[in-house]
Amino acid sequence: MTLLKDSIKAALENRPVRDSPSDELSIHINRIVITSLFDLGTAGEGIIHHAGRYFGSTLVEMGEVHGKTVEAVLAELVAVLNKLKLGNITLVEAEGDSAKVQFEDCYFCKGLPLIDRGVCFYDSGILVGALQKALGREFKVEETKCHCKEDKMCLHEISGI
Repeated sequence: MTLLKDSIKAALENRPVRDSPSDELSIHINRIVITSLFDLGTAGEGIIHHAGRYFGSTLVEMGEVHGKTVEAVLAELVAVLNKLKLGNITLVEAEGDSAKVQFEDCYFCKGLPLIDRGVCFYDSGILVGALQKALGREFKVEETKCHCKEDKMCLHEISGI
């Protein structure tokens, strides 16, 4: 089993990571790592997105997500991401190869300073990675709303290519 798969399995089983876990500390450390890459500009954004894609495709490889339609894949993925406490995530709409996924209380960006653009490249990557791995087709995801743009939630719009 790879390190990522073992980490995902531990998280889904809610196994403690260390003797004195702190959700707030974990969020801060996660943000430090991701914003360090974000500060590199578009190269960093690409790395963050790619890491999310790998995570999403790994969830499919592990059998956590196995739907055969966009709606089924995203419904299963949303359930897993909610179990991992990545926010209050909902599949807002799904029709054919198009869908919208909403992240309220986004684990990454809610509470970050306003910068007038979306920053949730990892989340977009998760969605693309799971869809492409499960369905064998190309998809694109655009974050159209983000807490960092003064929106009340993050919204990712998905379409087949």
